Amino acid sequence: MPKLLRVGPPFVVAAVLLAGCSAAPPGVATPTATTESAQPQSQTEACFALLTALGPSALGDLTSVLGDLSSDPAKALKPLKSFAENLKSAAATVTNAKVKSQANKLSASLKDLIAQVQKAIKNPKKATRLGDDVQSVRAALTTLGTLCTGL
Repeated sequence: MPKLLRVGPPFVVAAVLLAGCSAAPPGVATPTATTESAQPQSQTEACFALLTALGPSALGDLTSVLGDLSSDPAKALKPLKSFAENLKSAAATVTNAKVKSQANKLSASLKDLIAQVQKAIKNPKKATRLGDDVQSVRAALTTLGTLCTGL
């Protein structure tokens, strides 16, 4: 029997965030040294910079890893760490306070989740907050998606 793909709200957020990421939205300047230093980064520019730095499949990959986490925490650890590192680097390119703050919240949620996954690998009984941390990451991802798609 074929497996059914479960598509939840984070996947939808990721898809919306990534829609049209191949170029800057119409009317939005692609960040350059001159535009970054001359004027504050708009929310749209910040979202675009963040998503461009993460790459087109990063959020979809994260959503997939979150979905597979309960069945194979060890397999999920490496992609979670990779996404967390990429997010930290991508957030460093953002100067808009709202977007940077939300990217940092997602980063902190991922850090907590990674700690719980590591506990689950060593001793599943000690990973008591795993479900809560997954929900925290999903909530932070959804908030970032709302911030970046309502423009």
